[in-house]
Amino acid sequence: MDMSIIPDIPSMSTAISSTQVAEAFSTEMLAEQIQMMDESMQAMTKMMELSVNPSVGANFDMSV
Repeated sequence: MDMSIIPDIPSMSTAISSTQVAEAFSTEMLAEQIQMMDESMQAMTKMMELSVNPSVGANFDMSV
């Protein structure tokens, strides 16, 4: 009987487990990056909203 055809179950189990851990970690990191980008966009939007003031800079008083 050729034993090379029979899979090494413990090695396969370890490989699958490692892959699942790596995938879970990658997914969590992506979720964290998306959250950080969302917070940055909210802050930028707020800064842009606060910067819009039509009366500021409309008049320029100059005296010599």
